[in-house]
Amino acid sequence: MPKTLQEIADFYPIGLSSYGSIEGLELFSSKSIEDRIIDWCYKSQFTKKIAPTIERKIRNGTIVVGYLNDKTTYWFWKKFKNWIHHTVLGNPSLIINGYFSPDDNRIVILLDSNVNILGNAVRYIPNKLVHELVHYAANDNISRFLSVTMNKYLIPYYRTVITEISPNIGLNDSDLKSAIARVTNDNEGLYVNNANVYMSGNTWYKLLMKYKNKQDSLSIMNKMSLPYLMFIVGSAKNKYKNLAYKVMDDYYDGYLHLGFDAEDLTIPGQEFRFPSEVVAIASENDLGNGVASLINST
Repeated sequence: MPKTLQEIADFYPIGLSSYGSIEGLELFSSKSIEDRIIDWCYKSQFTKKIAPTIERKIRNGTIVVGYLNDKTTYWFWKKFKNWIHHTVLGNPSLIINGYFSPDDNRIVILLDSNVNILGNAVRYIPNKLVHELVHYAANDNISRFLSVTMNKYLIPYYRTVITEISPNIGLNDSDLKSAIARVTNDNEGLYVNNANVYMSGNTWYKLLMKYKNKQDSLSIMNKMSLPYLMFIVGSAKNKYKNLAYKVMDDYYDGYLHLGFDAEDLTIPGQEFRFPSEVVAIASENDLGNGVASLINST
């Protein structure tokens, strides 16, 4: 992590050149940024086991750590604000943004051109790289992703969330596994659209119908969807806000069951449609050998 003025200066938006585009928007970076990130990843115990993969993807352009130009930064943020994973550094304006584009099959870590924050912000880049590489790996090979993550992360996580919403539901592992696999296959690598949101809700509803009546199943599924709907629209009607925040706590409890507090890492919501988000958040906290091998297989 940055310890000297030179390390921080390597991230200044000077001497930049074009690194292609993501979602049609031109990216800018530099050899000094590439070299610094790679150096950190080899030296960090957190990323050391995937450092060769990170280096390969940075050198071949799959990963870009850099900038958009001033004219497109705001437009990009506005268009993709609900898909960008960000770390808030004690102030909403001080952020490091990460984004995986399934269409371009590229990962971008967007830097803030306000150099005053870089000394604090850039230390989160390796964590953001791990997060986005999990999404990349899920999109690359869904079957392999599920085989590595189902029992360790996904079943315990979703069992906790659903049981918090509906205590004593008594979910069967086989039923839950099938539902998680279906949601994953229906959504990973795809943008939001009404059809995919409906499919996700329908999959969770069919799972719940094995244990509850129609009215209760619909109620539980609707509660599960509230944080995601807030995530997409950015807010909720006043009459749903308190319930949405309660369900968000249930999603946080899922992470607590996995062994860590995620309140400083994420605002829940995407988990309703994207099981890879669970693994991405968990891996930001602790990169397990299984997920590291999954990333290295891409």
